[in-house]
Amino acid sequence: MHKSAILAHIAIYGLIFFVCISGYLSSAHTKWDTVVWWSFTLPRIAKANEDMNEFWGELHTYSAWILLALVTVHVSGAIYHSYRNDGIIRRMMRW
Repeated sequence: MHKSAILAHIAIYGLIFFVCISGYLSSAHTKWDTVVWWSFTLPRIAKANEDMNEFWGELHTYSAWILLALVTVHVSGAIYHSYRNDGIIRRMMRW
Protein backbone atom coordinates (compact mmCIF):
# COMPACT_ATOMS: atom_id res chain seq x y z
CA MET A 1 0.00 0.00 0.00
CA HIS A 2 2.89 2.36 0.73
CA LYS A 3 4.33 2.00 -2.79
CA SER A 4 0.94 2.60 -4.39
CA ALA A 5 0.50 5.75 -2.27
CA ILE A 6 3.86 7.07 -3.46
CA LEU A 7 2.99 6.30 -7.08
CA ALA A 8 -0.42 7.95 -6.67
CA HIS A 9 1.17 11.13 -5.31
CA ILE A 10 3.69 11.23 -8.15
CA ALA A 11 0.90 10.72 -10.68
CA ILE A 12 -1.27 13.43 -9.12
CA TYR A 13 1.52 16.00 -9.04
CA GLY A 14 2.62 15.08 -12.56
CA LEU A 15 -0.91 15.41 -13.88
CA ILE A 16 -1.40 18.77 -12.16
CA PHE A 17 1.69 20.00 -13.98
CA PHE A 18 0.61 18.44 -17.30
CA VAL A 19 -2.93 19.85 -17.10
CA CYS A 20 -1.52 23.34 -16.60
CA ILE A 21 1.03 23.02 -19.41
CA SER A 22 -1.40 21.47 -21.90
CA GLY A 23 -3.99 24.16 -21.13
CA TYR A 24 -1.42 26.87 -21.75
CA LEU A 25 -0.24 25.24 -24.98
CA SER A 26 -3.84 24.96 -26.16
CA SER A 27 -4.52 28.62 -25.48
CA ALA A 28 -1.14 29.63 -26.95
CA HIS A 29 -2.30 28.34 -30.35
CA THR A 30 -5.35 30.61 -30.51
CA LYS A 31 -5.57 34.14 -31.83
CA TRP A 32 -6.39 35.51 -28.37
CA ASP A 33 -3.96 36.38 -25.60
CA THR A 34 -3.78 34.19 -22.50
CA VAL A 35 -4.67 36.27 -19.44
CA VAL A 36 -4.16 34.73 -16.00
CA TRP A 37 -6.81 35.69 -13.42
CA TRP A 38 -7.44 39.01 -15.16
CA SER A 39 -4.01 40.13 -13.87
CA PHE A 40 -1.30 39.54 -16.45
CA THR A 41 -0.88 38.26 -19.98
CA LEU A 42 1.31 35.24 -20.68
CA PRO A 43 3.78 35.56 -23.54
CA ARG A 44 2.72 34.21 -26.92
CA ILE A 45 4.92 31.27 -27.90
CA ALA A 46 3.16 30.10 -31.05
CA LYS A 47 1.13 31.29 -34.01
CA ALA A 48 -2.58 30.69 -34.15
CA ASN A 49 -3.14 27.12 -35.35
CA GLU A 50 -6.54 25.51 -34.89
CA ASP A 51 -5.22 21.94 -35.29
CA MET A 52 -2.63 22.38 -32.55
CA ASN A 53 -5.20 24.14 -30.37
CA GLU A 54 -7.52 21.17 -30.75
CA PHE A 55 -4.72 18.65 -30.10
CA TRP A 56 -3.57 20.32 -26.89
CA GLY A 57 -7.15 21.04 -25.87
CA GLU A 58 -8.07 17.37 -26.10
CA LEU A 59 -4.97 16.36 -24.13
CA HIS A 60 -5.88 18.99 -21.56
CA THR A 61 -9.44 17.68 -21.26
CA TYR A 62 -8.50 14.00 -20.99
CA SER A 63 -5.67 14.63 -18.53
CA ALA A 64 -7.99 16.77 -16.37
CA TRP A 65 -10.53 13.93 -16.23
CA ILE A 66 -7.79 11.45 -15.33
CA LEU A 67 -6.60 13.84 -12.62
CA LEU A 68 -10.14 14.09 -11.27
CA ALA A 69 -10.39 10.29 -11.18
CA LEU A 70 -7.06 9.99 -9.35
CA VAL A 71 -8.09 12.59 -6.79
CA THR A 72 -11.35 10.69 -6.28
CA VAL A 73 -9.44 7.46 -5.69
CA HIS A 74 -7.07 9.32 -3.37
CA VAL A 75 -9.93 10.74 -1.28
CA SER A 76 -11.55 7.29 -1.22
CA GLY A 77 -8.31 5.87 0.13
CA ALA A 78 -8.24 8.50 2.85
CA ILE A 79 -11.82 7.66 3.81
CA TYR A 80 -10.90 3.96 3.85
CA HIS A 81 -8.00 4.62 6.21
CA SER A 82 -10.14 6.80 8.46
CA TYR A 83 -12.67 3.98 8.92
CA ARG A 84 -9.90 1.44 9.34
CA ASN A 85 -8.39 3.65 12.06
CA ASP A 86 -4.84 2.50 11.29
CA GLY A 87 -3.05 5.76 12.11
CA ILE A 88 -2.56 6.92 8.50
CA ILE A 89 -4.92 9.89 8.89
CA ARG A 90 -3.13 10.92 12.09
CA ARG A 91 0.19 10.86 10.23
CA MET A 92 -1.28 12.87 7.35
CA MET A 93 -2.60 15.55 9.69
CA ARG A 94 0.52 15.46 11.90
CA TRP A 95 -1.46 15.70 15.14
